[in-house]
Amino acid sequence: MDEAAESLAHARPTAVNLGYGVRRAVAAYHAARRDDADDAQAAAAALAEARALHREDAEASERMAAHGRQLLEELLPAGGHRILTHCNTGALVSGGEGTALAVVKAVHRAGSCGGSGWTRPGPCSRGRG
Repeated sequence: MDEAAESLAHARPTAVNLGYGVRRAVAAYHAARRDDADDAQAAAAALAEARALHREDAEASERMAAHGRQLLEELLPAGGHRILTHCNTGALVSGGEGTALAVVKAVHRAGSCGGSGWTRPGPCSRGRG
């Protein structure tokens, strides 16, 4: 289990949340095993922790979207915002609607989005700070 978790945690070097989530699930697994749970029970504990993290992340995404939309409305009350995000900011990167993409969607739903776009690093720059 630890070997598979380590492999998953390092599958995408720039996906910081992936490693964090794996560590939380592994900790829940080992805590259950220390409490005399069998493999199936420990796996269920790891899954429960992963689901809890997903809920937390989706809630954080909603809060980020609301704060971002409010900030744009305060700074640029005329609307028609044109928003550019960098790299993957949607549901692949987090629970819910994502990070910056959640803000774009909230602004769009409010009728204030004049356009959006995204960029991403090429393969040569992935994983570099």
